[in-house]
Amino acid sequence: MAMKIQGSATFMAPTVAIILRMWAVAGTLSFILTPAADAQTQFIQELKDLESKNSLTPLFKKLMSFEPFQRLPDPAAVFEIKETLDWLRLRGFYDNESARYTYAYSAWLWNAGFKDNASAMYFFAEIKARSDGSRCADKTSPQSRVIQYEQLLRGPIAQFLKTQDKRTKENIFKLATLRLEERLPLRQSDEWLCNGGMAFLKKYADKHGNLPDKEVAGSSANLGRAVVVEDDSIKPDFVEQAEWQVERRAATDAAINGLRPLLLEINSEPTVDTDAAL
Repeated sequence: MAMKIQGSATFMAPTVAIILRMWAVAGTLSFILTPAADAQTQFIQELKDLESKNSLTPLFKKLMSFEPFQRLPDPAAVFEIKETLDWLRLRGFYDNESARYTYAYSAWLWNAGFKDNASAMYFFAEIKARSDGSRCADKTSPQSRVIQYEQLLRGPIAQFLKTQDKRTKENIFKLATLRLEERLPLRQSDEWLCNGGMAFLKKYADKHGNLPDKEVAGSSANLGRAVVVEDDSIKPDFVEQAEWQVERRAATDAAINGLRPLLLEINSEPTVDTDAAL
């Protein structure tokens, strides 16, 4: 995946609430009439076409290869990704979509220089992945699916948080956990998240007789080797709904509690206005 996380940005984001409002009204800006906007519209349509197919892999490869995304945090490139960023915002934050969209949204925000929002979306993705992952019968799958995003984002975000004041961290925590009681019970089974572990590999080998030998470029330089294993016809197994409700609550609470030492001081209260943040 061609994601790139910058170590620094040429500008910093204002408060969480202001940024969210900015993207909500950005469609009125004059740059939407430029040729760059035409390219964005075409790109969004290509993403929608890929989204309609069974596998998310081609969609995310295309998403992360978008040329303006590679030029971030160049301010000109920020305008060229506006429509795609809005598209990701709906799927990654508001809509009931896979945590994979939220991780991607975090990466795009980070590269655009909106580090506080990117941090909040990363932690929101972590909570979603752990909550949704508790539905997977194969407990080896969720971590194998999200590890590439965690390796990409966690280190830079941790370094960023070390430089932030208490209020900024509280805002990040509040946005990452915004209305989870309403959001998470409505979530559906995530086939992508639950279909990337040992159970999938066994089903693949049983069906095809062996694992593929198509190696990921550059993987031989690491310990072991990475291979491409894809078969959209193989479906994951899920725990029963009643069992998941119990496991989901425990997994969600554990994920949120894991954030508290990082983002909140003892007995501190979040200070952001939740309605204003939307």
